[in-house]
Amino acid sequence: MAMQEKELRKELTVWVISDDSYRSVQAIEVAKRLSAEPEVFSAESYRNFNLRQLPDIVIGAGEETGEAVLTIKNAVGKCYGVIILDPRKNHRDFDLIVLPSYEPHPDFPNVFLTTGLINHINKPLLDKTLISHQPPPNLVPPYLAVLVGGKHVGGNITSEDAEEIAALANGFAEKNNASILIATCDRTEKAAVRAMEKTLSGPNLFYDYNGGREIANPYIPFLALADAILVTGDSLRMCSEACSAEKDVFIYDSENIAGRYKKLHEELFAGGYARPHWELNFDRTPPGNFLDEAGRVAEFIKSQVTAPDFR
Repeated sequence: MAMQEKELRKELTVWVISDDSYRSVQAIEVAKRLSAEPEVFSAESYRNFNLRQLPDIVIGAGEETGEAVLTIKNAVGKCYGVIILDPRKNHRDFDLIVLPSYEPHPDFPNVFLTTGLINHINKPLLDKTLISHQPPPNLVPPYLAVLVGGKHVGGNITSEDAEEIAALANGFAEKNNASILIATCDRTEKAAVRAMEKTLSGPNLFYDYNGGREIANPYIPFLALADAILVTGDSLRMCSEACSAEKDVFIYDSENIAGRYKKLHEELFAGGYARPHWELNFDRTPPGNFLDEAGRVAEFIKSQVTAPDFR
């Protein structure tokens, strides 16, 4: 019994297999909740690993990391193999497959569903950001952060959408004596930017990602400063990150946003993580729930690898 308790208390060793894309951020964030010092390796380098010194847990993200995860998991000893996002093959061979619930997913007992995408946004990060970033001069709180996407597989934010978004922000600023912090992305079309700039009347700081770049991208500082967030529903990543910021979140939707993305919107509404955009200027209520999917996945993994019957 004493030996078992000692094993349960020991520091977990965690490896992350990275494909050097944003997908790996998801694996790294889960790993950081499991170990103070997770190690990150390239998916190309696993053949050079000393497989006699295995970690307790190996985590990959995306199908390009699947082979490495399974090779390490199956080499020797007790190693728990996790893949985030669909590996496309060998589903039953992983200890855990972590998938967003809004996507079609295989019905296997080793599948763990998340709400939205695992991401790096959390309160400690935003609190740290506030220490190093001063509020914009000449703007006063409360702040509404407006996060704008653009044209891709998830749809588009058109000029008409941009005008509606700006009008919603104006209404929030007027009703709450607030300031507006707007950040576009690389996919935001110029016509939408112009329409938004023309319609805005409230006090604001406007960051055009494709503009002159006089300042560094303030996306994370805007999340940190925000009292409320209006995010466009064409970006599942931005929606997930906004709902992880522990702020009051509103998701902008229109006929120009892909219908398959609306499943996540509805899931976020039903869970109390966000509200539809047309509620932005209703009487404000305290924020509801917030996402912490990295923490939730990590807690489940801990429960598995510390179980007395783990291998």
